[in-house]
Amino acid sequence: MNPEPPPFSKIANLRTAELGVGVTVCLAGLCDQEKSIAIALDRKLSLGWTSADDALTKLARLHTNWFALYSSEDLTHVDPIFRGALKRFVDYPAPLTADVAAELFCAAYQEHRKKQAVDQHLSVYGLTMERFLAEGQKLFSRLI
Repeated sequence: MNPEPPPFSKIANLRTAELGVGVTVCLAGLCDQEKSIAIALDRKLSLGWTSADDALTKLARLHTNWFALYSSEDLTHVDPIFRGALKRFVDYPAPLTADVAAELFCAAYQEHRKKQAVDQHLSVYGLTMERFLAEGQKLFSRLI
């Protein structure tokens, strides 16, 4: 039995990436009995109203043995996250295991997200994240 397609109104609300149009590719997998990593990525850059093939390489070297790949609908987040990760990788004193590399990259991602939250929401009220966490409930509670 074939499922019925969703009504047009549901399709109209989907982003192009959700429909499989303009999807970017970034894949990595272990091979050679887990001694190597194979990657596949496209080089297309889309900006909503235009796109270009062979426009950029979607990977960056973060350390001697570590590269990061990316695939994103919004590229504005890639550079600050990669710069934060690069700083952490360079400053890390010991050998970088997979677990450590993941922790360093996650810390860079979390730092960027925190900065975004402060810049977009809390700065309007002159708040830092620390002050919001300490006093936010008191500052924003409604008096009855």
